Amino acid sequence: MAAAVALGTTVIDLVDAVAASRPKRLAVHSSDGTLTYAELLERADAVAAELGELGVQPGDLVGLCVARSSALVAGALGVLRAGAAYVAIDPSYPDDRIAWMVEDSGAKTVVCDEGTKDRLGDRRPTLVLGRGGRCGRLGRPDRLPVHPAPSDPA
Repeated sequence: MAAAVALGTTVIDLVDAVAASRPKRLAVHSSDGTLTYAELLERADAVAAELGELGVQPGDLVGLCVARSSALVAGALGVLRAGAAYVAIDPSYPDDRIAWMVEDSGAKTVVCDEGTKDRLGDRRPTLVLGRGGRCGRLGRPDRLPVHPAPSDPA
């Protein structure tokens, strides 16, 4: 039986609660590796900090064009921890469809991976995630993630 979730609880709240009580527990298992909750939060916070440096503000839309992997989970959580909402863009779409989705959504930036970065052109600033959702910085970010409210766009 599933546990009840309090009204007003966000995905961030739920992940933070598990990470605080069980940081070494497996959070993500995919073909490119695994992440514990502590590793997932570290990578998501790094993504959130990098997005902040790219000018992403709470309420902004961010394109998320990442193949199914642990990087996708870290990227999605990082976008949410930046206070933004992500626009899921399937990397299997044709290039013109991807370009249209980025443009039509008004995404401020796009989070991608090594396999999709060349397909995005230079329409928007991009944040390229490495294996397991790694980005330019790890460890304690300079800019702490915001705490989204249930009323935020995500």
